[in-house]
This record gives sequence, C-alpha cells and structure tokens, in this order.
Amino acid sequence: DLMWSVLVWKHKICPSYLFYSINVIALALVLCSMTSDRILRKQNRKKAKKLGLCLFTLQAFILLTAYFQVDQHLMASLESRIPRLNDHVDDIYGIILLGGSEEIHLSKALSEPVFNYEGQRVMKLANLAHAYPTAKIILTGGVPGDVKELPSESEISFEALQGLGVPNLNSRVILEKKSHTTQENVIEAMKLVQTEDNQKWILVTSASHMPRSLGTFRKLGWKGEIIPAPTNFATGESSTDINIAKFFYRLDVSCREYL
Repeated sequence: DLMWSVLVWKHKICPSYLFYSINVIALALVLCSMTSDRILRKQNRKKAKKLGLCLFTLQAFILLTAYFQVDQHLMASLESRIPRLNDHVDDIYGIILLGGSEEIHLSKALSEPVFNYEGQRVMKLANLAHAYPTAKIILTGGVPGDVKELPSESEISFEALQGLGVPNLNSRVILEKKSHTTQENVIEAMKLVQTEDNQKWILVTSASHMPRSLGTFRKLGWKGEIIPAPTNFATGESSTDINIAKFFYRLDVSCREYL
C-alpha cells in the first residue's frame, strides 16, 4: 500500500493507466508463452505463462469490482459528504473556481476553451456569476511546467465565461496564474485578495474534490466563510450495466482523493 501511494503521488501515475498497462502486459506474456522455443526457452515460457495467468486473475478481479459497483460506492462516499447549494445565499462577496478542468494544450491548438470531464465546474460558476452579479470571481490555475507559450487554466476559464455571457468580467475577475495543485490554488489566491472574517465566498469544484478542498482552505487559514457549491457529480445512476470507462474514471478519481 505504501509503495502504491508513493507511485501515485511521486510520479502522478493514475490507477486507470496502471490497470490498462496490466492488461497489455498480461496479453503480451500469454502470447509469448504460446510461441515456439525459438522465441522463448521452455523454462522462461512457463514463467511467462504463470505470470500472465496471475495478471488475468487480477483482471477478472477488476471486472468483478466493476460489476459490484465498488467504484460507485467509493465515489458516492466522497460526493455525499457535502450537500448541494440549492438555496440563494445573501451577501456573497466572491466566488472561487478551482482549476483542473481545462485542457491547456487543446485550447491552445484550437484557439478556443476546451475542458475535460470536469468542465461542468465552469458552467456552475457561470450560473452563480449570473445569480450574484456583484460578486468577485477568483479563477485559479496556472500552466504545467510554467510554459510561457501556453495559456493558464484561469485564462481558459475566463475566455469560457466571456462566451457564456457573464456580465462585467473585467471588473469582477481576479486571475491566479501560478498554481498547479489545490494547495497552491489557495496559497496563491490568498496573495491576491484581502479576505475578512465577515466575507462569504462560494467555492466551486467537483463534488468528489470538495471535501479535500474545504479542508485545504481551513488548514491554510482562509478568512471568511467558505460556502461549498459542489458540481460534476459522477454517481447517482440507477443502471446496473458495467461501463468500464466510467469505472476507471470513478476509481481513478476516488483513489486520487483518498490517497
């Protein structure tokens, strides 16, 4: 477990990529085990076959895990911790969007905002920005590797908000362009705004990401009240069909949040 955690944290390896790699390796080993002695000696072929069978056993375990919707239970345990923001809240000072949903390279190549599977964050922010027309807006997120030629996550979100018709953006938006993690989102945002204890801020991020995000704001000493507005829910479906793509997505996100 410790080695798994170190791999995921140190090298930013997604569990889904590891599972896909296991399947490919297993298939390659079994194919090799079926070849003639010209390719593999008899002893090595037996070892490859045993290892291949072990990996296929693991694959079967993954399929059973998907069948019993373990991924949904893990994800739901994260998403159900924070209730949705359904009621209007008075005296909102600002709204904060955490980065991570923007596709930087595609946005640069296509010259338009492109988002990944968590792009609903920006739609949620746009709705809130219309509902609270005087609220400040903090867009967080920099550029991986700090490559100057690429747009930051916050700049991509800003362009998307322009397209969605959010009013008075130039006077309301504060762009934070240096952060790469949730913790850096908070640290860099705190450098740009002077928060007060009596202020109310709405926080927008994915529902599965919200518990860790709230903890980060509190740990780093953000002044004022943080009101969560979770979005991008990935659970709640009643279907029992196995969807491997959704399974890997939910398992990937859940592992990342728990680790």
